[in-house]
Amino acid sequence: MFIKITATKVNVAYSRLIDLLFQNVDSFWDIVPSPLSDIPASIKQQIRMMTIQELLPYRLDPRTRNQLIQERNDEMERELLAEALEKANTAAMKMKRLIKDYLINANALTEIKK
Repeated sequence: MFIKITATKVNVAYSRLIDLLFQNVDSFWDIVPSPLSDIPASIKQQIRMMTIQELLPYRLDPRTRNQLIQERNDEMERELLAEALEKANTAAMKMKRLIKDYLINANALTEIKK
């Protein structure tokens, strides 16, 4: 008696999982880049040196110079992070296309559903 009930429940659960996973071919997996938590200290130091060199030729009082250095430094760090994220997104999209091609060639959806 318990075997028939268990088998029925397993079949229902299996059917629900298949319906949820395969509603849309691309919805059950994705590849996205991990967010960068912070810029490494060595690169931050290089950015700081570049910022200082940019503002060195101008005659400014120290307070204004420090403020401008900090603002430019922050701007350059944001640009670097944005560029890194853009490159990571591009790489993730290329990898997603490659994996999708492999899955299509292997007839993976049919095999997974078995």
